[in-house]
Amino acid sequence: MSVESPTRRHEATDAHMQPPGSEIERILDQILESPPFRTSNQCRNLLRYIVERSLRGEDSALRERVIGCEVFGRDPAYDTNEDPVVRMRASDVRKRLAQFYQSLAPDMEAVWHIELQPGSYRAHFRYDARASSTAETGAVGVASLAPSQPSAAGLESSDAQTVAQTFKGTHRALRYAFTAVTTILLVLVGTAGARHFLPPTPEERFWAPFLNSKQPVLIYLGTNVAYILSDEFLDRYRASHDLPNTGPEFVPDLPANGTIAVRDVVPVLDTFVTTADLTAVVQLTNQLHTWNKPFVLRQGRDIAMGDLRGRPSIMVGGFNNPWTIELTRDLPFTFREGTRIQERDRPFRTWIAPTTSRGANTDDYALITRVLSSKTGGPSITVAGIGEYGTQAAAEFLADPEHMQTLLSDAPPGWEKKNMQAVLHVKVVDYQPVSVDVAATSYW
Repeated sequence: MSVESPTRRHEATDAHMQPPGSEIERILDQILESPPFRTSNQCRNLLRYIVERSLRGEDSALRERVIGCEVFGRDPAYDTNEDPVVRMRASDVRKRLAQFYQSLAPDMEAVWHIELQPGSYRAHFRYDARASSTAETGAVGVASLAPSQPSAAGLESSDAQTVAQTFKGTHRALRYAFTAVTTILLVLVGTAGARHFLPPTPEERFWAPFLNSKQPVLIYLGTNVAYILSDEFLDRYRASHDLPNTGPEFVPDLPANGTIAVRDVVPVLDTFVTTADLTAVVQLTNQLHTWNKPFVLRQGRDIAMGDLRGRPSIMVGGFNNPWTIELTRDLPFTFREGTRIQERDRPFRTWIAPTTSRGANTDDYALITRVLSSKTGGPSITVAGIGEYGTQAAAEFLADPEHMQTLLSDAPPGWEKKNMQAVLHVKVVDYQPVSVDVAATSYW
C-alpha cells in the first residue's frame, strides 16, 4: 500500500480513507502498553480483537454475542442482558482510549486515532495531523502571498496601471490572508484555553475539594490477612520428601485427611493486597494524573492520624481497611459485621453480597462516600466494597464520565457543597465486575 503525505491524508475524510495497517498496528501496540490499558487484560484483548476485525472488514465478527464468545469465552447461547460483559468492557475501552490520547504531547508527530463510538463495536480510524502539519501549511500559505517589488523606473502608463492593479490585488490578498491567519490563531488560543472557561464536568465538580487543595492526596490501601506455612513445617516437608532447599515458594502436597498443627500456620498482616484493590488504586491514580494532582500512597501500618490531619484522603477497601470503617461509622450508610452495608436510621434496609456454593461472588455491593470535612479535618472519599470486586467496580465507576453523569443527574441543587454517599450494586461474572448500578444515595 502506498503511503500518502500527512497533509493529503489529513484532507481525506474517514469515510473515504483506509488507514495503513502498519501504522494502526504501531499505534495499537503503544496503546496496549500504555498505563490506561496495562492493568486490564480484558480491555487489551477486546481492543485488539476489534481493531484487527475492523481492519479486515469482518463486520459479522463485531457483534455482541460473537465478541462475548470469542474474547470472553462465553457460551454461544449466553444471555447478553444477564451478562453484559461486552458492553461494560467496551465502555471501559472508550474511557481508556480517551485517557491515552489525552496524555499525548500536543506537539508530537501526527498520529492515527482509534475510536470506538458508543453503540458500535466497529473501530473507526481518524488521522490527526496535529501541530506540525498545521504550522507547515500555514507558513507556506503566507510565504506564497508575499509580493515582489517591481522597479518603477522606465514604466509606461499601461505597465504602471497593470502594476497598480497587481498591487491592489496583492494588498487585498494579504488583507484576507492576515484575517485568516488571525482567525486561526484566535481559534488555537481559544481551544487551548477553552478548558478554563467551559463549565466543569460532573466529575470535576465531584473532585473539586481535592483538586483545589494545595496538598497532595493521601491514598490509603487496605490489606488482607494471609496465612502461610511456617519455615519449620516447610523444612520438615523438604526433608521427608527429599526436596532441595530452594526457598519456600512451592506447594506442599497435603493429604485430604491430614492435620496441621496451629503453630505451623503463621498469619501475615499488613502485607498482601488483592488484585482488585490494586486495580482500584490504579484507576484512582490515573484519574488524579488526568488533572495533574499529586498523591501519596500508603498501606498497612504505614500511616498515622497525623498523616491524615487536614489533608485530602482516599480510602480504598471496605472491611480490610480500618480507616474506611472508622470514617463511615456514623454516616447514613455504614458497613456492618463483615457481611453487609446497612442504612443506619433504617436497619431493615440492608445490602448483602451473596455467594455460590463454591464461595465465588455473583453479586457485590460497594459504598462511595464523599465527606467535605471528615474526622481527619480534611475532605475524604471512601471507595469500598463488601468484597474486593465491589471496591474495583466503585473505582471504575468514579473514573467513568457516563456513570458519574447518571449518578449526579438526580443530585439535589448545591450538591457540590454537600456530603454524599452512594450504594452500588455490582454484577460479578468469572471473578470480574461486569456491570454496576446505583442502589441508593444520600446527600446531607
